[in-house]
Amino acid sequence: MGAGTVSASVYRLLKSFWPLLGGGLLVWFLFWLWPAKRPEPPVTETKAEWTGPREPVQRVGDVEFEGNRIRFVLPPEKFHAFSHQDRAQWIARHVSIVVDHVKLRTDGDIIDIVSRLEPSGSMTLSIADGGNERAARMLAGNVKFATYSRYTPNQDSAIKNMTVAAQSLYPDSKEIFDFEKAREKAFQFSETDILADRLSPGAVRHVTRSLIYQDVARAQAGGGHRTDVEKLEALMDWVFVNVSNHFERAAPDNEFLKDWNDNPLELMLRGMGDCDRSAFVLAVLARHAGLDGQVVYLNRPDPLGRTKFVSFHTISQIRVNHRWLAVDPFSNIIYPKSVADLSLTDEKFRNAFLMMNSVGIRSLLPVMKLAEMICRMYIPDQLMFFDIGNSVRQTVADLAKPGAPEADIEQTTQSILHKISMATTVAIPTFNIYIKGWELPFWLRGYYYADMQRLLKKRHAPFLEILRDVRLKQIVGRYDEAQRLFDSLKQSKHAGVLFPEERDYFSLLNLYYLNDDDTFIPQARDYQNRYPDSPRNSMLNYLLAHSLHREGRRQEAMAVYPRGANFMGRGSVPILGVMGG
Repeated sequence: MGAGTVSASVYRLLKSFWPLLGGGLLVWFLFWLWPAKRPEPPVTETKAEWTGPREPVQRVGDVEFEGNRIRFVLPPEKFHAFSHQDRAQWIARHVSIVVDHVKLRTDGDIIDIVSRLEPSGSMTLSIADGGNERAARMLAGNVKFATYSRYTPNQDSAIKNMTVAAQSLYPDSKEIFDFEKAREKAFQFSETDILADRLSPGAVRHVTRSLIYQDVARAQAGGGHRTDVEKLEALMDWVFVNVSNHFERAAPDNEFLKDWNDNPLELMLRGMGDCDRSAFVLAVLARHAGLDGQVVYLNRPDPLGRTKFVSFHTISQIRVNHRWLAVDPFSNIIYPKSVADLSLTDEKFRNAFLMMNSVGIRSLLPVMKLAEMICRMYIPDQLMFFDIGNSVRQTVADLAKPGAPEADIEQTTQSILHKISMATTVAIPTFNIYIKGWELPFWLRGYYYADMQRLLKKRHAPFLEILRDVRLKQIVGRYDEAQRLFDSLKQSKHAGVLFPEERDYFSLLNLYYLNDDDTFIPQARDYQNRYPDSPRNSMLNYLLAHSLHREGRRQEAMAVYPRGANFMGRGSVPILGVMGG
């Protein structure tokens, strides 16, 4: 077939299919030109509180900001892996981040900023258009109380004595232990200080201590399986053993530097404390265990007439099951009544002062409320902030005006809060007791200016720093870790004053809390033979009696510690108000 024949055949074939082929091309062309019907986009429901264009998500540090939402994105396991100090630094950093963001919406002070914030779902805070009035009143009450608190000449003199003693010991460090700087800090909180919108170095230390207190309370009071009464009994026994040693031991070579005289954390780590410090520690730990706590001064008329009353003893008052109970951790006694009820029948409790602010000064700062909010993203029951108004309100409702209308209770609360802010002591009708503001935490802020007492101890008694880490693990209940550290410390060649004696005592205490009675009992007796003059031996007898009782050796327990006959185990007080220390 020639070329012409092939071409003619192809032509005839195409001609026969052209109607079909041409129609298909036309349909395809028209389909291409016609706009396709695309699916409708899903309708997104707009929340009522959000109007206007959606803001982009911004991330600063471990926080995401979107509209009025502040979302914390640090995984909880990472937060809990931090040390107490690192957690505190992280919180301080994110307090500043949150404050700076909220400042874009308001030119108000820290009270306005904090009162606009509230938790709203998992790991999230929301920013309201205006401040919560109740929260603002609470924060303003704290500001007023802290700003008006004053120091007495006696306290001013104590600061002078401390700085003079420090400078005489360390003439090369006069700048650290400068009286004028200490006095300036100690006199009072200025309004600028109290309204700070950042955590100062001192406030960061308060956050660190609060985190530790929460862990101590959780370890020593027990979890949800214990009743509130059982938690109180366990805490009192623990404070009695770990703080209420009945001796005062001066720092080596200097009688003035009594090393029991310190803040609650240092008291717990050191294992020493007078009655007021024991009461302070118990009140703090009770709060962190979910129980309201107060420091109470027991007074008698001043025989010299210099002042109306003088204090002769300090105890705590703890609220358990909607009732206040007087508790004496220094003497290891839980009374079955409140201080108010006891004041009607027992001379010792007449004229008692109930301290409404049994906390450190920095817990009153408005910015500390924000620190607490942020921390609660990770530790829901963490306490850092203290509401002085609520402390007064609870006391008024329970003791001053039980059963009164809410408006009456609130009016009385505000009146008392104003008076104690001005250092006035307020009598409670019906009972022979008074409500008062506690100056001691404010005094401590200046007395230990720039951690002065700790710096002195670090230089003068270096064993305190060597034992600090192991003791910290011990008080938060990490006894196995502490035991490994004690075992390594036994090989230490450190020969500083008191080091072997104190190391061996706290090592024994660890065995006691591990319930290793078979090891503890002989080693405790060996300790008493090696250190016959140690003031720790009195408390060691108490621990021996507990261990012997746990072993069923009750006659030996009675011989070691006669009042140990009723022991039923660690943390138990068999007969409320009877068992003494």
